[in-house]
Amino acid sequence: RLYAERDLEALQVIYRTAWTDNWGFVPPTDAEIRQLAKELKPALDPEIVLFDEPYTGLDQDASSMLDVVLKTVAAQGRTVVMTSHDLARAEELATRFDILSRGVIAASATRRQVKKTNEKAKDDGR
Repeated sequence: RLYAERDLEALQVIYRTAWTDNWGFVPPTDAEIRQLAKELKPALDPEIVLFDEPYTGLDQDASSMLDVVLKTVAAQGRTVVMTSHDLARAEELATRFDILSRGVIAASATRRQVKKTNEKAKDDGR
């Protein structure tokens, strides 16, 4: 089912309460509420989530909370796309890395490949 019945009922109550006092208001039918919920689903429950430099300006506690949010979103089966200059934090969270140069993917690697490269660089003293 698209949504639980109680979610649809809550949507109806909110919508009807918000509009009841407006002149000419005609309450939506159950079918209209279901259609509205179906149309809103991609915005409220997206398959792909984009975060653009989400750690900018956050303190350590807020950054840790954001880590939990990002891991939870990914664990729910969503694709998370994140831009970041914080490569150490991205290395902990990402499963794949793509480096853009002038709008084109210039390099791509899995988490395992990045870790292996970082370990080799540490061993080489870089």
